[in-house]
Amino acid sequence: MTDPAALNELLTTLLAPYLDKPIDGIVLGCTHYPFVRDAISALFKPGIPVHTGFEGVAKQLRHVLVEHDGLTAATTPGDVTWMSSEPDAVDYYQSLYDMLKK
Repeated sequence: MTDPAALNELLTTLLAPYLDKPIDGIVLGCTHYPFVRDAISALFKPGIPVHTGFEGVAKQLRHVLVEHDGLTAATTPGDVTWMSSEPDAVDYYQSLYDMLKK
């Protein structure tokens, strides 16, 4: 989903039961949720901390790559190739990636 208004509408619908509840913090439990972290956070009162797990996933990935001699010391950027069994998904993944690079 690359339409910010549609994303906001979807998140508002999904999170509606929690929007007026006293919230101490928000835990994003999937590695792709950081893509919409700001949109989720904007629905709640300012100052509510948002916690993600992607740092741990990245650390574990590094550990596994080192363990299997798959970590490169290259200093030049590599390439990213998107693949999916869903043909429309590739363009979607590319658009999310492009948003991160901005």
